[in-house]
Amino acid sequence: MKTKYVIAVLSLVVQTSAYSAKFTIKGEVVASSTSVKTINCGTYKVDLIHENFPFKYENYIPNEFMIEGFYGSPTTIAKQAIVQPAGIVVPNPNDVVELKSLYPEDRTYLAGSAACSGTLIIVSYWSGGNCSQCEAFVSFEYSGSKLSNPKKVTYSEFKSVSK
Repeated sequence: MKTKYVIAVLSLVVQTSAYSAKFTIKGEVVASSTSVKTINCGTYKVDLIHENFPFKYENYIPNEFMIEGFYGSPTTIAKQAIVQPAGIVVPNPNDVVELKSLYPEDRTYLAGSAACSGTLIIVSYWSGGNCSQCEAFVSFEYSGSKLSNPKKVTYSEFKSVSK
């Protein structure tokens, strides 16, 4: 099982690098890179995937790569959490019907970190900036084949699980 998981993550990283986002500036091709951080939850794992351009090009990122409603660095072009081995993409707070009204419609939250305990997963999201609505913390129950019972939680609850 562990070997299959390692192969799946390596395959994901290789696939993403093969299809990295690119733009050209002053004749130089600038490509995005992808990093994966894995949170071990015992019988499952949460992969935090981050795709970005090099920071030195922050002022040159074409509009097509900008994330509407994300107020962090424009070098970030994708961030998500995926529960393995099921391959379930953890939804952003704005996309969870039960929670949609709790978050500003004009902000896009991207997964930044995760914590887990048993079947409980809490994902920390950030939408850029330094404000009371810039962060979001959402818990889910993981059954092995699906995520359920989404709830808005606090930073304290997140920290108590991430020990």
